[in-house]
Amino acid sequence: MQEKNSWGGTVAKQVIRLTASEMKKAGELAKGREDVKTIPNPRSWNNEPRDIRHKYIDNNKYLPNFLGIVGEIAYARFIGGEIDESLYATHGDDGSGDVGSVEVKVSTFMTDDVELKIPERDYKDKMRPDKYVLCRVNRATPSVVEIIGEVSAERFDAEKKVKQYRPDAPINYVMSGRDLDEVAFA
Repeated sequence: MQEKNSWGGTVAKQVIRLTASEMKKAGELAKGREDVKTIPNPRSWNNEPRDIRHKYIDNNKYLPNFLGIVGEIAYARFIGGEIDESLYATHGDDGSGDVGSVEVKVSTFMTDDVELKIPERDYKDKMRPDKYVLCRVNRATPSVVEIIGEVSAERFDAEKKVKQYRPDAPINYVMSGRDLDEVAFA
């Protein structure tokens, strides 16, 4: 079901509004996911994940992780799932899935030509999920998440386009949000 969004477009199929506690959780996880890459020995002596309780996002270095986690939380709530709260020492995740076996991608581009984008290095180096979900978040109102659609990993592999946004930018595999399937409600 497509509906009008805040700028008059019609790409979004579901809109999820996150609670204050969900936003706080996103902030805590974002700091943990970013800091684990830069803090030596992020695990305690008994190999348990370190404590990731922090105040709300206070540094732009956490913003990409924060916006991604906001999308994960919205999708998980929509389908009745749980997000992967694991911390990975060298990257955001292992690629196998943020919510079960689903990899959630978030775009902040607020136009109708929004794309599901997977960097080539991630696509080649990480495990493959069963499917990808595209969400969109406006940086000014990150508690409002639009779930654009989903696509199986097999279909994405068959239909993806190669795109490089500028000569010095990384290569990405993309698929238009218009070509994604509607997300199935759990």
